[in-house]
Parts: sequence; C-alpha cells; structure tokens
Amino acid sequence: MSDIFQVILIKPSRYDDDGYVVQWRRSVLPSNALSVLNALAEDCAARQILGPDIKIVIEAYDDHSGLPSMAAMIHRLKAASAGALVGIVGAHSAQFPRGADLARRFRAAGVPAIIGGFHVSGAYSMLPEISPELQTVIDEGISLFVGEGEGRLEEVIRDAYTGRMKPIYDYSDDLVDLATAVAPKRLPETVEDKMLISLNPVDPIEAGRGCPFKCTFCTVINVHGRKARTRTPETIVQQVRNGVSRGRDNFFFTDDNLVRNKRWREIFEGLIKLREEEGLKFHIMIQVDAQSDRDPDFIPMAVRAGCHQVFIGMESINSEALASVGKKHNDARRYQRLFLNWKRHGVVIMVGYILGFPDDTPESIRRDVATIKRELAVDLAYFYVLTPLPGSEDHVNLWRQGVVLDPDLSHYTSYRSIAPHRTMSTEVLDGLYDEAWRTFYDDEHCERILQRHAALGGSVDHLFPFLVVGRGAHPIDDAHPFEFGVVRMKTRSERRPDLPREPWLPFLARRAWETMITHVRWLRLWQRMKPMADRAKQAYSRPRPHDPALAGIELPTHDEMPVAGAVLE
Repeated sequence: MSDIFQVILIKPSRYDDDGYVVQWRRSVLPSNALSVLNALAEDCAARQILGPDIKIVIEAYDDHSGLPSMAAMIHRLKAASAGALVGIVGAHSAQFPRGADLARRFRAAGVPAIIGGFHVSGAYSMLPEISPELQTVIDEGISLFVGEGEGRLEEVIRDAYTGRMKPIYDYSDDLVDLATAVAPKRLPETVEDKMLISLNPVDPIEAGRGCPFKCTFCTVINVHGRKARTRTPETIVQQVRNGVSRGRDNFFFTDDNLVRNKRWREIFEGLIKLREEEGLKFHIMIQVDAQSDRDPDFIPMAVRAGCHQVFIGMESINSEALASVGKKHNDARRYQRLFLNWKRHGVVIMVGYILGFPDDTPESIRRDVATIKRELAVDLAYFYVLTPLPGSEDHVNLWRQGVVLDPDLSHYTSYRSIAPHRTMSTEVLDGLYDEAWRTFYDDEHCERILQRHAALGGSVDHLFPFLVVGRGAHPIDDAHPFEFGVVRMKTRSERRPDLPREPWLPFLARRAWETMITHVRWLRLWQRMKPMADRAKQAYSRPRPHDPALAGIELPTHDEMPVAGAVLE
C-alpha cells in the first residue's frame, strides 16, 4: 500500500470592511491560477515525482465559494503518511491578508505552506527591498513563490516531502515556454460544483501570457513580461473539445489581450472548425484592447469561433489621461466605430473604465460617464479606481517618493481609493465611484442598452442577467461584478484575526436581516428591469430606435443581420 503525500491548493478571497471573508454560495468567474496549478500538481502526481511508493493526492478549493472546515483539512494533511503541503495560489494584493492568515493556521499545525500569486511576484520583483508583509510571513516560516509555476512546482513538493522548504523560490527572471507547458484539462470538481454563470459553469482558457504595452498601473507586464507567449492552438482547441465532451459550453479566455496573441488566427480557425465542421456548440468570452478591429478579420473570426461576449480595456475616453499612464495605444476617437464593429455581430460589450487619473475632477468624471452613455454602444461598464498595485510602475514611483498609501492591503481591490489624489479627497473619489455605477445603470440607459442590443440582432436573454448584475452588484452586495456570486455567505469564525468574534445571537440576527433585505432588493430590481427586457425583445421587428451611439455609422439592414440570438445557437 502506497504512502500518501497530501497537497491542498487554495485560491484565497479577501476580507470585506467588516472583516468577513467575501464568499458566495455560488461564485461566478473561475480562477485560472487555481486551474493551472491544479493541472501542474496532477502532472507531478501522474509522473510519481516522489517515487512509485508515494501517492500524491491533490485537493483544490476556491475560497470565494467557501472552504471545508479548517479542522477537517488539517486532519487530512497531518494524517498523510508521507507528508503534506498547502499552496496559497493566485493571491492578488487584496487577497494577500486572507491568504497569509490561512497559511499561518496551517503552519501553526505543523504543515508546510507556501504563498504565490501576483502580489508576491509583483512586490518582490519590483521593489528594491522585501516589503514588510512579505518579510513577516517569511519570518513565520511560510515560503514565498515568485514567478510562474510550470516546471517548478515539483521542486516545491520535493522540498516539502524532505522537510527542506526554502524561504523564497525566485523564478522572476525565468519565464516559461508555454508552448511545451502542461495545460489545464478542467476545473477541479470541488470548484466546478460551486460555479454559476448564466446558470452554467464557465471553464477558464489561458491561450497565452504577457503584454507588449507599458501601462504604468499594470502588474501583468512586470509579472508575466512584455513578450506575448502562447500555448499551441492545438492545445487550446483540444481543451475546448474536452470541455464540450464534459457538458461545458461556456469558455472564458483569461488572456488580458487575446488580439496580441501571435497565433490568434490559428486558435480561431481551430474553434471555427469545431463549431462548423464537427458541430460542437459552445460560446467564448474574450478580452481585447481598443485596437481589436485593426485587423479586419479578427472580429468576424472571433464571432464565428463562438465569441458572444467581449471585455475591452477602454479605461478612459480622455486621450490625455490615457497617455499619462502609458496607455497611448488607446485612441479615444475610434471608440464609437470599434464598439459598433462588435455590436453589428450581436456581441455583448463589457468595458473597464477607470476613475481617478491624475487630472480627473468630479466634473470631468461626470461628463465622461454621460458621454459614454450618450455616444458609445457599450452594454456593460465596469468601473475601477486607479490603484497603484504592488508590482506596478505607479506603486514603485510612489514608494520612492515616500507617499503614504492605505496600509490595509484588503483595500487594494481597485474598487476604492487607497492613494492621495491631486484634485480630490479619498471620500470624494469614492463617492464618484458609487455615483458612476448609479448613473450608468439608471432606468433610461438600461432600457436603451437592451433596445439597442435587440435592434442589432443580439440576444436579450443573454445580456439581461449581466445587465441586472451590473446594476445591482455594487449597491446591493457591495461587490464588483467580476467578484460577484449568488447568495453572500458570512461565517462567524472566519473573521480576520485582529477583529473580535461576534456573539452568536447578534451575529445570526444581523445576518438574517441582511440576507432578507438583500434578497428583497434583488427581487425588486429584477421586477423593475424584466419589463424592459420584454419590450426590447420586440425591437428587432420594429424600426431602430433613435440612438446617438449609432449616428453616422452605416449598419447592415435587418435582412443582412443574424436572427436575434443567432450567435448563441
């Protein structure tokens, strides 16, 4: 009988302002980092890297949708006859405090623990000295992993097995060759079972890493490099084919900018073949930059490959603001035509929009949001606050200047202000962030979004739930749509350790009231917006409504457009 070496991988969540972990009964977007590390660990197990007599058992969990009890996990780890390892993976800055607290609890039980992710890799590689929070966990006997895990995880597992864990595993200067790297096969079942998006779990697909641009607020270029690296198109196509065979039909390309993948055409050709020759039915969501229509083939091929939703990093409609953070490749003057090039195919357009550029003022922010509503065919706007995240050039510059930033990393979500602004106080900027959500998703504009989408041949049934979440996530659940889930959970015992544990009765009474009020507000919002969707479904057969966002653009006639929702078939 083989000895057991137990590995547990955890993607951490973050603490909210009350100190409770942000967790959901069903979460929305899957963690690509967890999917990748789980595949690497399974590969290590399949290759029997500890020898034929040692069986490596892997468990993987996403903290966003809850964890097994700490006591149960520790029991399994300590019961493993050949040893154990806990990996806290994919931790962003706002998730680092929660990830570190989890690692401490495992380490206190005598289990080796290691933390990796964008915060560790970015802060360690960009700052000239180890930041205090990283030094603290090192001093507590927790290891750090800097860089990418492909080809390196087996070293960590072997060191944990032999009891010789290093304080730091630094691979920051050695980017992996993705063309030969192990690719994820599927989400771990423990994660997939707790996923919900459009009533159907979505599989992450990572076609490549790296970005050639120099945006100063970005951590990607300093962690994954500025050279775009890609997995082979055959690997991507096979991953989709395998997913469809398991009943999956939603795939989310996690690449920050798929259009910069040098082999995008081959990837799309492979996916088109799956759909048009093999008859497989699936949809993809991709992320691209504001130049994604420069090649006239990209958008039509993306649609034929199954693209029904695209996220575009617009960031601002102010060219000077974009230039101030090194995003000179975005041309605000081209936005209207860019969006309509996507909309004419019935694709749902999501954009990221950043508030708090150096020269922003309350007046300019309000004016820009109004301009987007009036002139651009955007379906979903997801707002952020310009944040100097550790690992970015902006953060390094402020560190060198001695600027005092918010000391609580849990606040580094990009959903609130954590740094001084030139023209506004923190309170004013945070208030404008709240106002931007309310203003963009008001009744009149939500109705116009649905009418426009239907009139251009898009599926209202597909867009509608995303629009409801876009409008309700922030004001109702104090959550961003990209970290949203269904039914917020709070566990009394899972509160950040520097805050007291609430008594049972007050905690339960407050949670019952919060849950009831939240459900009532969501129900009212749904009832308020459902008639808008019903009216929009009739728009396809009527003349197009007047919409300034469509002005001056020659569009196909209704006879030339696909039947509404055809891109989802």
